[in-house]
Amino acid sequence: MSADDGQLITAPEAARRLGVKESTLYAYVSRGRVTRYRREDSPRSWFDPAEIAVLAGRRSDGAGLELAVATSMTDIDGRRLCYRGIDVVDLVDLAGDVAYERIVELLWTGAMVPTPCSAPPEAVIAARRAGAFLGPGARWSDRLAVAVAAAGAADPYRSDLAPSSVMAAGRRLLATMVEGLPLPGPDGGPVDGEQDVPEEPIGARPTSLARRLWCRLHPAPLTTADRAAAVLNGYMIVLADHELASSTLAARVAASARADPYSVVASALGVLSGPLHGTASEEVVRLLVEAASVPGGTTRALADRLRLGRPIPGSGHRLYAEGDPRAPLMIALLDQLGVDGSDGSSAPVVARRLETVHAVLAGMADRSAPAPNADFGLGAFVFVTGMPLDAGEAVFAISRTAGWIGHALEEYREAPLRFRSRAVYTGARPVS
Repeated sequence: MSADDGQLITAPEAARRLGVKESTLYAYVSRGRVTRYRREDSPRSWFDPAEIAVLAGRRSDGAGLELAVATSMTDIDGRRLCYRGIDVVDLVDLAGDVAYERIVELLWTGAMVPTPCSAPPEAVIAARRAGAFLGPGARWSDRLAVAVAAAGAADPYRSDLAPSSVMAAGRRLLATMVEGLPLPGPDGGPVDGEQDVPEEPIGARPTSLARRLWCRLHPAPLTTADRAAAVLNGYMIVLADHELASSTLAARVAASARADPYSVVASALGVLSGPLHGTASEEVVRLLVEAASVPGGTTRALADRLRLGRPIPGSGHRLYAEGDPRAPLMIALLDQLGVDGSDGSSAPVVARRLETVHAVLAGMADRSAPAPNADFGLGAFVFVTGMPLDAGEAVFAISRTAGWIGHALEEYREAPLRFRSRAVYTGARPVS
């Protein structure tokens, strides 16, 4: 044994120092990232504190600085994604009964008790009026940023960080982000103003967020609203949280500084707007459009990217060695749109686009490309349904707001300003 027996620490202590659960610690062991020691006089697992300290702050596989933060919401073990110990596959299988709003409550409280998300009229009106000044060329991220600012400005108690107040603000914020978006015009572009979307109440509850969002992202439905909203609901569940992604880290840093929940989401949106995170689905849409443009387009689209040394968009994920489990789940949901409806609503168009999606997936597999990830699934949804090119950005951001607020709730319970790291200065020194 290379480590000093007398200095070894227990698994619970090692997990505490890393800020992770013991199951995550053992996942590190299985991946060879940390060594587990055994003692002849004890059946327990032991760890070298020096190795644990290095793991807590070292670079991982050249992918950047690794930061361990404890969370009880989302667990990724390399094969599965679980919310509060429940595999997301099982949650989506129940999507007809488990709406996105239930998953919001699961992440925030641990119980799937559906609570409606409704927005104050003044926040929605402010969001739409402010959005109108952006013009039709504004991206969805711009409009969502305006909606978040409007929602915060309309809440005089936004600085109340009590858990119940933060959750109430989160529900208002989700609704404002959706209802503050303009309706689409006939060409798919937004029509700004103070128009409203007819919403059919479900019992005593307002229409689901998924249905309200669908009405704002799609100019001319290619399938029934019921079916599309059900699929979109499943996508929103899948995208609700993903552990400590870049935008989520930004949200936690803001919450650590005791920013209010609206500012927390605004911080996360800033990171999300980059091309490597929330907007990655756009390149998938472009790939699918190119593949569908001419006969044999799939081969040409993939071959051109390989020839130019460009990665195939929507492929690979460093947290899942065996493939992102969200992607096949999203494609299975998407395939439901290809089932003929009794109203015969443009089923041939949807079917052709689904064929393109599966042809590209087959082409990726033939070329031994990395397995598709959630960005591919989201881009495929935008392509098949005929949404605007950057609509995936809005779906991603609104869905992930559940996770951002959940992480803020956790961070508000921690010591403030705990992310004050130190830089290693490498520049010129003063001449003495």
